[in-house]
Amino acid sequence: MHWEDYYEILGVDPDASQEEIKKAYRDKTFIFHSDRLMEAPESAQRRAEEEFKKANRAYSVLKDPEKRNLYHLEWINKKGKDFERATANEIYCPECGKPINREAVICPHCGVQVRELKVYAETEYSETYPLSPEEELEEGRRQLGGIKILFWYMVFSGALGIIGASVAAEGIADAIGLPITVAIFTALFLIPLIGIIKRRRWSVPFTRAVLIFFMFFAIPISIIIGVVLLKRINHPLAKRYLNYGT
Repeated sequence: MHWEDYYEILGVDPDASQEEIKKAYRDKTFIFHSDRLMEAPESAQRRAEEEFKKANRAYSVLKDPEKRNLYHLEWINKKGKDFERATANEIYCPECGKPINREAVICPHCGVQVRELKVYAETEYSETYPLSPEEELEEGRRQLGGIKILFWYMVFSGALGIIGASVAAEGIADAIGLPITVAIFTALFLIPLIGIIKRRRWSVPFTRAVLIFFMFFAIPISIIIGVVLLKRINHPLAKRYLNYGT
């Protein structure tokens, strides 16, 4: 395998912090994730898969301080002295890493075609998701808004239910049993809510299970709400926002 500039692959400076590298890795894998290009031409999917693998290779080294130090010495020897930075009207070639014009179809340095995936992202895919990577992350967060509202409502209702059960209990058994039962019910909604807020991948299957449980209330409105919100949690951008499948 030929040498790769991991800093350029992730689009970060050589002196980038670990947090900046982690964010760049998430954004890069989000852009080239297979979920976003399921209906793309096969050639575009292959290019995206290659970029996805490159990002993983880069992050596997740069996230580890010891590996990064060793790599950085190698980077200085290979590119540090004559490193070319892209201007506002340039991008880095995904193959050789040199700056090229944003509108270039073929890299003038290495001859690799660089425009096909970009063209597709601006045409067919943009008809479905006409968003920048940052806007797509925001759209993923927005898709989860209704779920968070429902879960907050159930948590607050459960908290009031615990208080009510304690007040209305008759005898020690009820005073202990009823609040515990209500607390367990409340926790079913509180746990995935925390996972969504903290963007934990396990919140996706947990939320699916809770929504299915919610539909078993057999009230027409609960079934309708459950179906709608299941569609939201299964939205590709919502799953990517929660780092599910990465």
